[in-house]
Amino acid sequence: MVGEGDKKENPNPRFFVAVHVGAGFHAPSNEKSLRRAMKRACLAAASVLLKDSSGCIDAVSAAIQVLEDDPSTNAGRGSNLTEDGQVECDASIMDGFSGAFGAVGAVPGVRNAICIASSLAKDHMMRPSLLGRISPLFLAGEGARKWATSRGIILPETISEANAVWFLILYYCLSFADILSVLQNLK
Repeated sequence: MVGEGDKKENPNPRFFVAVHVGAGFHAPSNEKSLRRAMKRACLAAASVLLKDSSGCIDAVSAAIQVLEDDPSTNAGRGSNLTEDGQVECDASIMDGFSGAFGAVGAVPGVRNAICIASSLAKDHMMRPSLLGRISPLFLAGEGARKWATSRGIILPETISEANAVWFLILYYCLSFADILSVLQNLK
């Protein structure tokens, strides 16, 4: 794994994993599901670190994937919709040891945006610059989808497919039209 830090073998690796689910308002009724999501995320990261204590990028990515897959968080599957009724995801990751960084923004039709951001960071760490050019560190929108596909990251073929299958989940009690109507009245 692409890793950071000391490469010495350690039979008892020591690490600390902490996650959060955002700084916004969280309804008290969601507290239990959010705590369960955070616990699963910490365990996913710990599982990676127990196998390879230098795989911090992979550990962080594993934790964030758990949060992106949980509909109770405002990430991935639980994302708020855009004014057009779509899901666009952002993600970023940085390796504190090497300074490698990867980020994506406003990416439509992607289940785990962190996978693309992690791949960008690893690409930056592993690939030498070609003719003085460095690999991208930040990609947005459809360009991020294209880059991910070129790197073998599996994505739904169309954004509509992703929205229908993954993102637009049933717990949105109001129809999008109702939500949009409320937003228009606030303007």
